[in-house]
Amino acid sequence: MRSGFLSFLDHGRSDFARYSEPSRFEASPLRPYARSGVLCAGFLLALLCGSKVMAAEPRRHAVATRVDGELVLDGRLDEAAWSNGNFEGVFVQRSPEDGAEPKLPTAFRVLYDDDTVYIGIHAYDTEPDAIEGYLTRRDLWSPSDWVLVYLGSEFDHRSAYVFYVNPAGVKRDARMVDDSVMDLDWDAVWEVETGVGDDGWVAEFAIPLSQLSFSGGEMTWDLQVERSVTRHHEGDLWAPIPRDSAGWVSNFGELRGMNSPAEGARLELLPYVMGVLELRDAVSGDPFQTGEDWNGTVGLDANYRLTSNLSLSMTFNPDFGQIEGDPAEINLSAFETFQSERRPFFLRGSNILTFNGPKFFYSRRIGRAPQYSPDFDGSVESVGQTPIFAAGRLSGKVGGWTVGVLDAVTDEVKAQTVANDGRQGEVLVEPLTNAVAARVEKELNGGDTSLGAMTTALNRGNMGELDDLRDQAYVGGLDFTHRWAEKLWLLKGYLAASHVRGSASAIQATQESSARYFQRTDADYLDVDPTRRSLTGFAGQLVLQRQGGEHWRGEVGAETYSPEFELNDVGYMQRADFISPWVWLGYRDMVPNDWLRYSELNLTVYTSHTYGLETTLVRPGLSTYVQFPNYWGAWAGFQYAFDADCVTCTRGGPTLIRPGNINTWVGFESDWEAWLAGSFDAWTWLQPETGGAAFGVTPRMQVRPTSFMDVELGPSFSYQYDDYAWTGEADGAYVFAELYQTTVDLTLRVNLTFTPDLTLQFYGRPFVSAGRYNGFKILGRGRADSYSERFESAQTLERRDSLITLARADAAPLVLDEQDYNSASFRSNLVFRWEWLPGSTAYLVYQHGRSSSGDRPELSLGNDLGGLFGDGSDNENLFMLKVSLWAAL
Repeated sequence: MRSGFLSFLDHGRSDFARYSEPSRFEASPLRPYARSGVLCAGFLLALLCGSKVMAAEPRRHAVATRVDGELVLDGRLDEAAWSNGNFEGVFVQRSPEDGAEPKLPTAFRVLYDDDTVYIGIHAYDTEPDAIEGYLTRRDLWSPSDWVLVYLGSEFDHRSAYVFYVNPAGVKRDARMVDDSVMDLDWDAVWEVETGVGDDGWVAEFAIPLSQLSFSGGEMTWDLQVERSVTRHHEGDLWAPIPRDSAGWVSNFGELRGMNSPAEGARLELLPYVMGVLELRDAVSGDPFQTGEDWNGTVGLDANYRLTSNLSLSMTFNPDFGQIEGDPAEINLSAFETFQSERRPFFLRGSNILTFNGPKFFYSRRIGRAPQYSPDFDGSVESVGQTPIFAAGRLSGKVGGWTVGVLDAVTDEVKAQTVANDGRQGEVLVEPLTNAVAARVEKELNGGDTSLGAMTTALNRGNMGELDDLRDQAYVGGLDFTHRWAEKLWLLKGYLAASHVRGSASAIQATQESSARYFQRTDADYLDVDPTRRSLTGFAGQLVLQRQGGEHWRGEVGAETYSPEFELNDVGYMQRADFISPWVWLGYRDMVPNDWLRYSELNLTVYTSHTYGLETTLVRPGLSTYVQFPNYWGAWAGFQYAFDADCVTCTRGGPTLIRPGNINTWVGFESDWEAWLAGSFDAWTWLQPETGGAAFGVTPRMQVRPTSFMDVELGPSFSYQYDDYAWTGEADGAYVFAELYQTTVDLTLRVNLTFTPDLTLQFYGRPFVSAGRYNGFKILGRGRADSYSERFESAQTLERRDSLITLARADAAPLVLDEQDYNSASFRSNLVFRWEWLPGSTAYLVYQHGRSSSGDRPELSLGNDLGGLFGDGSDNENLFMLKVSLWAAL
């Protein structure tokens, strides 16, 4: 059974994002918005009519007891300290029957000493042989029985530390922020022991105070204890939280009796040593690709506890070789792909550096691949990533303010070169860079109101010949949230500004980037100024949301980025220059009946406009999700986008009217508590006026053949026919073509767990994609009423030597680069992980990657995979051993 908090996510969050999927082929910014004032008024009327505010229940409380002497952590709870006092034993169901008495009793007690908080939980069970406990690696969910402890040691009703364990002793931990946001990447050093007996199972937690933030003195903490029983699909809570409640931590009970515990360890050190062997195909005549490369390195992570509420984390020469690489893709759009963060240092505490608005801080900017590729007559060293010299993070609370500051320095990178005549040299490919992100937030009114501010800064050192890079970038913003009526209603918003500086060529490149296209020939309100040395923009948002309640939920709001707004030095954005209001109205029924356990229906309306009042999107949509009594679920959705101005289709050229399209999706999932589970997603995209069409399917299967092994299989297939795919610009002509694209990939994960501290993980992903361009055409009158009048046909004269020659009426032929492609890759890694001491790990890693490419535009799995694993593909192998040692001083 997934935890009650996961049930809360399923039924208490805004399903706006999950069940209102944007079209996969929109080039304009895809943000929710509403156009009609009538719809907004109807939204408010529906929600107000559905409002029902309940009186707040008194908060439950438990009392912690100080103990003298050491407790033996054995999962038995047989010491006198556990028996000398009362256990808390009144729980209530949250699922499947909200508010009902649990089928099985649960009891817990809290003890503490100067260094540690101890929680003992007895999960009684009349059928001990039916207790489920899968053996997995740490932090991996499984369909096991679980007990969870939430410790809100800051007593702000907004944040808490979460500690899980199942009967097999598998640990999970997380941190909750903003009342209901779970940061699963937070890790702490703590211990737990479990035991299964005739009357159920026991979990005995020992959580060092050094891992928590607290004020000291006589304290009260927020507290919640949760139990899940997978065979009953049951989730029980000590402090009841009805399924129609808004918020999570704000509904916890209290832990009283904590009295000025001494501070824990003040300094934690995690040094590491690593050796790497890289083997790849040698390239004849290239001195930098000899086929073999040995290297070793050392590094250090450190955490210094300045106060019980404030800590400083530092990393020197970090390495993240044990993590999975990014998945392969074919990106034919004008926009950068967003990649999720996987590196532990940047994952920990990332929630503190999150602005309630644009993505001010995109940590993948730090340590990315060098941005300059020199055009050199000879051989150039390939540099995979920019080394991080050092990074530090200050986080915690100061005087009631939540504070987070991250400062990272990446080293200057020079690639070695060898000219054709043998001369050796070097060329600057990435300058010395300092990136800073800082945020403060103050909670008021018992956590119902929060005020925050955030800023980022980037400064680059010696730029050399890298004139197209900005040398300074600054962003700042203020945000707020306010909840009322027992957190049923929420109002939030932000104001932000950006300022970038650089050479004239760097700022011109900024003006002409895909984020804004100031060079658009028919945009009278935009203009490229080649003499500018800076750019300043702003952004803002205001949102009203009804987030709880028995049936009605919804949201209405608006967001805008001015044309000059720029985040992409430290943050992430795709498009500026938009004004986007939106509306979402949802109805749900959480009372199970003979047919459904849960159902919901969502209505959304999207529109967007540029600052020149061009309408770039008008798209209403309808979606639904249901869960059946057998815990299977199904979903479906529909959106229709009306004809609209596409200001990005010509990559800086004139506007093209994009014909209307229909986007649909449907899917189902089985009961994820079963040993064999899966889901199936399918989507379609249709553009009736052009004949454009696309569809895709993504089945997923998860199987657990034994209690210590799990396998996840996720194939994917998509096909697209686009009648006006961007091809390129030549001699002032904007060229499009018919695109036939097919993509197939497969994700395979296998986890073997020998003990909770000893695991073997495999990840593999073959990927094949092919695209064929035919029927070339040249943009004529992009705003013509009829689609057929917007283009002029172009005859293909020749396709040879990776070039395409097109004939056009009354003008010289056009020459373009060949667009057809065939790309295949396979990426995999095998990771043996051993936590040989608490917080200390050893990794043995094998990574294998290979790729092949060509201009054959037809996809043939047999030929493509045969070529990928044949002699003609590029391949590389990496072997790594990394050992770290955690120490507390």
